[in-house]
Amino acid sequence: MNYLAHLSLLQAYPERMPGGLLADYLRGRLPEAPIDPWMLGALHHRMVDSFTDQHAQVLAAKQYFSPLRRRFAGIILDIVFDHFLAKNFENYYAQALNVFIAKSYKILASGESRYPAPMRRVVRRMQQMDLLGSYYYLENLEMVFQGLASRFSRPVPLIGSTEEIMQHYDKLENHFQLFYPDLMRVSDQWLASR
Repeated sequence: MNYLAHLSLLQAYPERMPGGLLADYLRGRLPEAPIDPWMLGALHHRMVDSFTDQHAQVLAAKQYFSPLRRRFAGIILDIVFDHFLAKNFENYYAQALNVFIAKSYKILASGESRYPAPMRRVVRRMQQMDLLGSYYYLENLEMVFQGLASRFSRPVPLIGSTEEIMQHYDKLENHFQLFYPDLMRVSDQWLASR
């Protein structure tokens, strides 16, 4: 899952939301009994990623991608699943997507001084470009894939992924709809226990 899902799953715990993004900037093992809400958010992020990578619906969805892109199917699905979440947000959450996004940007901005420099840049760019809102529109995903591809030191076949998504759009959305309620349930259980 990508930014929108990680933040959405933590919305009942706004003090943990920055940690939901911070996990991408932390290396190694995290403390198992953190007191800091941000570390709880980071641990949640890692739990979500692990659960997602092993879920039967995600594994099945990866098979729709060509051999050229299959190695990167997890990254592609993270992005397209955020698109499906944005498109169907009100089916899963009580508030409107635009209200949630505005609250998320405000929460993320409030912790900016504590972020590592790379995360600070990403959070600023996220808000300036309304990255969370842009996931709603399928045509914006190619821009996301271009940005991701530019982070690699060698060429990767992320650019053009939208074409393969379009070929299997309905099937991929169905896999998402079968997967996301499971993720929400596991996430809620994990959060309630900490």
